[in-house]
This record gives sequence, C-alpha cells and structure tokens, in this order.
Amino acid sequence: MSGKGIVFMLVYVLICISLTLAGLSIVELLYLFYLERIERERRTKIIELEQKCKLLTERLKRAELRLQEQTIVIEELSKKQSNQEMEDAEFEIVLEEDPDEEWAEFIEDSRISD
Repeated sequence: MSGKGIVFMLVYVLICISLTLAGLSIVELLYLFYLERIERERRTKIIELEQKCKLLTERLKRAELRLQEQTIVIEELSKKQSNQEMEDAEFEIVLEEDPDEEWAEFIEDSRISD
C-alpha cells in the first residue's frame, strides 16, 4: 500500500469514529430528554401526593374530633345509664318488699283503728 492508500484508509476510519461519536451523542441527548421527562412526571406526582396528604390530614383531624365527640357522648350516656340502673335497683328494692307483710300491716292498722 502506498502512502495515499493509508491516508485514505485513515480518513475512512476517522469518518467512522466521528459518526460513531455523533451517534453516541444523539443517544445521550435522547436519554437526557427521557430523564427530564421522568423528573417532570415525578415532580407532578409529588405535588399530587402532597395535596392528597393535606386532604387526608384534614380528614384525619375531622375524624379524630368526631371520635372525641362521640366518646364524650358515650361516656355521658353510660353515666346516665348507670344512674338510671341505680335508680331502678333502688325502686326494685322498694318493690321487692313482701306483699304479705304489707297486708299484715294493713290488717293490723285496720284492727287498731276499730
């Protein structure tokens, strides 16, 4: 091979290397665009999740307040029920007196008054 042939081959090799580098730069550029798109999607997803978090936090606060109110109501009702049960128990005690004793007292009272 002559000197011209070697130079000609080197030119072809350099052209191939430059086209390969251009192709790699295009691939890198496309990959960069892909990463930017993924980043934008993640940002929008994070914003969406933050909004949902705020909404759920508010719902949780309302639910906790409602639970507190219901707990207070339940405690009041249980106090009223226990008081009512105590009153009922006292009333039952009064009613549980032997009816024979009442008649006996009535009869004695009627004899004494005669």
